Amino acid sequence: MQTFSSQLLSSLAEGKSESASSNNDQASEIYIQLQEALELLQSCLGIQERQFSQNLEQVNQDLETPLNGSQNTSPISLKKSENEMWATVVEPTTQDTLLDTLIAQLQILTSICTHLSSTGHLYKGEIRWIKQYEQEFIEDKVTRYLQGTNRHGEIELLKANLSCQLADAEFQAGRLDLHVYEHELVTAFTRVFEYEATFQGLCDRADAEIAFNVAAQAVAQDANPHYSEDSLKLNVLRWKHLTTALESLTAAAEMESEPQVSQVHLRRGDCEMLRHRLADPPSNYDLARKSAKTLLTNAEIYYRGAARLASRVEIRLEASVKEAVAATISGQTEKLATIISMDSNGWSRAARGYELKILSRESGIIQLDGFDLEDHDRAAKAFKVLYGINLETKEHALKGWNWGKGEFGKTELAFNVQNRPAFEIPYTEISNTNLAGKNEVAVEFSLPAGGAETGTNGHLGEARSRGRKAGAARDQLVEMRFYIPGTATKKEKDEDGEEKSVDGSDAEEHNAANLFYDTLMDKAEIGEVAGDTFATFLDVLHLTPRGRFDVDMYENSFRLRGKTYDYKIQYDHIKKFMLLPKPDDLHTLITIGLDPPLRQGQTRYPFLVMQFKREEEIFIDLNMTEELLEGKYKGKLNAHYEQPQHSVVAQVFRGLSGKKVVTPSKDFVSHHQQSGVKCSIKANEGHLYCLDKSFMFVPKPATYISFDNIATIVMSRVGGAVSASRTFDITITTKNGTGEHQFSNINREEQKPLEEFFQVKGLKTKNEMLDDSSALIAAALKDADMASSDEEVVAARADRGSADEDEESVDEDFRTDSESDVAEEYDSAHESSGSGSDEEMVDGDADGAAESDSPENERPKKKTKTGK
Repeated sequence: MQTFSSQLLSSLAEGKSESASSNNDQASEIYIQLQEALELLQSCLGIQERQFSQNLEQVNQDLETPLNGSQNTSPISLKKSENEMWATVVEPTTQDTLLDTLIAQLQILTSICTHLSSTGHLYKGEIRWIKQYEQEFIEDKVTRYLQGTNRHGEIELLKANLSCQLADAEFQAGRLDLHVYEHELVTAFTRVFEYEATFQGLCDRADAEIAFNVAAQAVAQDANPHYSEDSLKLNVLRWKHLTTALESLTAAAEMESEPQVSQVHLRRGDCEMLRHRLADPPSNYDLARKSAKTLLTNAEIYYRGAARLASRVEIRLEASVKEAVAATISGQTEKLATIISMDSNGWSRAARGYELKILSRESGIIQLDGFDLEDHDRAAKAFKVLYGINLETKEHALKGWNWGKGEFGKTELAFNVQNRPAFEIPYTEISNTNLAGKNEVAVEFSLPAGGAETGTNGHLGEARSRGRKAGAARDQLVEMRFYIPGTATKKEKDEDGEEKSVDGSDAEEHNAANLFYDTLMDKAEIGEVAGDTFATFLDVLHLTPRGRFDVDMYENSFRLRGKTYDYKIQYDHIKKFMLLPKPDDLHTLITIGLDPPLRQGQTRYPFLVMQFKREEEIFIDLNMTEELLEGKYKGKLNAHYEQPQHSVVAQVFRGLSGKKVVTPSKDFVSHHQQSGVKCSIKANEGHLYCLDKSFMFVPKPATYISFDNIATIVMSRVGGAVSASRTFDITITTKNGTGEHQFSNINREEQKPLEEFFQVKGLKTKNEMLDDSSALIAAALKDADMASSDEEVVAARADRGSADEDEESVDEDFRTDSESDVAEEYDSAHESSGSGSDEEMVDGDADGAAESDSPENERPKKKTKTGK
């Protein structure tokens, strides 16, 4: 909880810092929030250190305890929570966990320095406090926990970033000379061992060099009143550091396996444009003027390469616009004119100053922010002179209302309040939409691919160089719901493709929410996935999530179409594909592991479980050209299939996705000659499958356990009754104390096959059922005595009548053969015959039978019922 709070405070502070003006009150608030986040992380580190020590003691104790010892360790039963999710991940406190927390503290210290640098002044004692905190609370512990790990380079790189940001903050506050700043930068990266061999190290060095160029530019423009430097020396200094940044980015670009290489090319182009700027007044650097044409040509090449390699449309469009801008500066205005739409550009206020929005003819929105108010006139003049376009100024709705009107544009959905846009959502950011209710539409947004792109619109942003944990901690909107009551008229497209309202008798009213949903499906291309459908499987039963879905197979993705929910899933998200025969000899299960999981509201489904009838055959022809089949999918797919449905689905999935189909291990055969063993997790019944490298339990909750993550397997019974001898439990404990999984009610006949499988796979096993033999014998003898006693009780109770019924159920019309009656429950002197033991019940009934004929035994009078 403390870690989450610190991440939240850090995110809030960074968000305010991005949109904040230079007023002291807001700057102080940001500074305080970052300090609080740092204190929470320090408290969290103390708790983690105690947990880490306890885990070490527990591991040492487990190692000292023999697996076949005489200790009877009862399995731990995990309690079922009210809001149980499909999968639970318990993160252990390890040495890496402690290092992650220390890394987070270094990152927040870096954020504090960045904030101080942006404000341009320092508070009293900050530098001394930051340096002291790093030395006393971080440096000593980092040295201790780094032992035995391979994370030295990562830590040193973070420390170098902190040193550079600290030097920049001191310079901006006028407390550091530019040459001392340069010395701190060079020294910081000299201490990082072989940073040139890592992609992240090269990118961080480039960022530091570019930041130094900004500082030197401020001196050159006399923006910093504390210093005065010779113009020529400053130009040479800036050129040298921009060249160093470009060399680092060039080396990083050669690492083609990195998914961020397209963004590296983008930044290479930016460096060339910064060097070209040295040719303009007031710098007028001679070397830059002589190389101006070459610099612009290089920038165009780098931007073109970024557009070609970019996987996200935002990066591709940004690179295309920057390439066109570089070409325009060199005198070629055609490129920029061809990508700008005449009627959709605007100037508006944004989080970082002002924003220029451009609509590409490729149906993409390009947003360029960071402009100052003074830049408006220059931008408007450039658009008017070069392209004959008027730059429109748009005002956003700032009232904070949550009701308005949704407008569908060419490339984005705008939510307008009083005819002013409150926010816009590009269609490229929408991954799915569903009807969440009669008048409610849920819109889901795209998540970063593989955690590599953690910033806005696919950019690295502030999360870059902070590791996977910090990157994942960035707040990100994943779903938005619109409540749309009433009805609306559907718009139709004219000959030019523009939408127009239908008036008169031809207008047909539709449910407004359904119309909004259908329009968004069409605009965002969710319903009609790009490309043709290669194959469609109708009405496939899904056990997880429950329901029947049509499965449409495309070239890069597949789609699940249900009555309520539709899903589009990329093949890249498939991490596991398993074909599991169900032990009933009637059905076969296909289990698909997904990362990221499928979301349905607040519920996540890391596995899809489909069920097919084993003997049901289908006939299908793939909707694929012969050229494509013989080229890309040669040897992977067939043009025609005539096989059982589960086999066809598995083959088509394997051919399109390239994923390996995992089947049960041949080393395991159950007592009933099946591949799965019937068992249950808590109250959920299912089947446990033994695979070659893992266990898989389906259908609910779908649970995957890799052999590499298993510490021990304990076989035990629950309870001491004789019936327990017919079943047993398996408790799988995972490594590093991450938790355990208990599979209950396994047939005793499956014990031997399972033990043989565990032995073949080299899994550590502990059989606690051997220790329970004496307890079972005693329980069996006790049950035998109780059984004989129960027979006597049954014989004695033959004529008990209603005395054997629940004492709260009173039958006033009942009469026994004797004249005695049972005292009513509201009698305060009544002693229920059901409250004693069996022996007392027998004796009481015997006395009653013996004395029933005695004239002295008079019938007691019933009490009169009185109303309250």
